[in-house]
Amino acid sequence: EVIAKRVAAARTEMRHVGEFDYVTINDDFDVALQDISAIIRAQRLACSVQLQRYASLIQALT
Repeated sequence: EVIAKRVAAARTEMRHVGEFDYVTINDDFDVALQDISAIIRAQRLACSVQLQRYASLIQALT
C-alpha cells in the first residue's frame, strides 16, 4: 500500500514535469546525488544570488 501511494504520487508529479526547473531520476543513487549536488552549486551561482553577494564589487566595477 505504501509503495502504491508513492507510485501514484510520482505519476501525479510527472504530469507536471514541464513545470520543473530540474529533473533527477533516482535510479542510480550516486548519479542522483551528483545531479542534486550540481543543482545546488548552480543555484548558488545564479545571477540573482551573485548580484546580491557581490553588489559592492559589481557597483565598483561598473
